[in-house]
Amino acid sequence: MAGLLVLLPLSYLGGRAALVVAVLLLLVGTQLVVGYGPIPGLLALGYALAALDVPSALDRRVGRVAIAFVVCTALAATWIVLTVSEVDLPFLNVLGGPGGGVSLLPPLAGIATGLAYCCGLLLLLRTPAGPALSAVLSPLGRMALTNYLSATALFLLAGPPLGIDSTSDLPRIVGLTVGIIIVQAVWSVLWLRSFRYGPVEWAWRCLTWWRRAPIRRRGAESPTPLAGTA
Repeated sequence: MAGLLVLLPLSYLGGRAALVVAVLLLLVGTQLVVGYGPIPGLLALGYALAALDVPSALDRRVGRVAIAFVVCTALAATWIVLTVSEVDLPFLNVLGGPGGGVSLLPPLAGIATGLAYCCGLLLLLRTPAGPALSAVLSPLGRMALTNYLSATALFLLAGPPLGIDSTSDLPRIVGLTVGIIIVQAVWSVLWLRSFRYGPVEWAWRCLTWWRRAPIRRRGAESPTPLAGTA
């Protein structure tokens, strides 16, 4: 829903204009789209960065990535401390002013943490540990949609038996999350030895192209029509 409402209109804008829209949505997204928080703004930000050709320039801008990592890490650490300490910053309150409205501090802390994580990972991939990390992360990424949906199912199934009933059960949540990632890392490697795509990725391709996409590694290169279609 957010993608349709945000990305389709943005496709008529240039990268710089989309970036301005993304920043605005990140700042007020919690108020504009109830229940979605900063998600519309993050979608817009991804589109804007792609339109500005930022991904292809990352390998050539290692210094800038390092600077962004330091800045975002410092911001994330500061904002997380303020959030945990429940410090009220009136200038970050929207739609209500001091003492009212909604604070932008938690979403801003989350965004800064996410950017710090991304920049840190990009830098780590350029170290001697990069090939080993890529060997683990690449299969996970190639099956991102399958793993995203299966992680939700696994968490819902395993959470109650482990006694996870609220976000305050942090140690068990972290433990289960790490366990799921390990299981998915192994499963992704084993699956992709025989198949080209994850099961959900394959189904999505078939629905998008309305053709049966080859899934086995020894299958034909060109898609074949689904049964009953021309």
